[in-house]
Amino acid sequence: LRCRVVTLYFDVYRYRDLFLNLFRRELRVKYKGSVLGLAWTLVLPLVLVGVYTLVFSTLLRTTSVDHFPLFVVSGLLTWVFFQTSLQSSCASLLGQASLVKQVRFPRQLLPLSVVATNVVTFAVMLAIVLPINLALIPETRETFWAVFPLALVLLAFVGGLSLVVACANVLYRDIEHLVATILLPW
Repeated sequence: LRCRVVTLYFDVYRYRDLFLNLFRRELRVKYKGSVLGLAWTLVLPLVLVGVYTLVFSTLLRTTSVDHFPLFVVSGLLTWVFFQTSLQSSCASLLGQASLVKQVRFPRQLLPLSVVATNVVTFAVMLAIVLPINLALIPETRETFWAVFPLALVLLAFVGGLSLVVACANVLYRDIEHLVATILLPW
């Protein structure tokens, strides 16, 4: 089993040119025809932060967390990456069925390229949130470096889970809807 997992991710390196082409195509398709482009990835978390801040700290006054909007956006950063990666990768194999049937290549590159596309948005959001966090909460300057190894663990977890849901969705088409239904209230 361990050998298969290592081979699974080693194929990304071995077929890196193909992976980069899939990644570029996925990124291009994601923002094709969009005026704001990558900025759209910031809109959802900012709207959610506004709603959560309005509801919990302004209307209900149920939170005593300092810098509540920063607290919320830090959590949403991880959640949005997790959610969009899983939902997008569900349909990645089915969406490229013609390519999968015509050409022999490691199929795991398709869901992993979707995750890699979402890593770009995660990195952009992190590059914005981290300096704000360091400026507003100076105590975090001692521990902010922990974000990077934890992000690698998150990336590996999301990559593996994305492979599972993409493969399961090929066998059972309800998986895509099930994943969306589970992630919505979660």
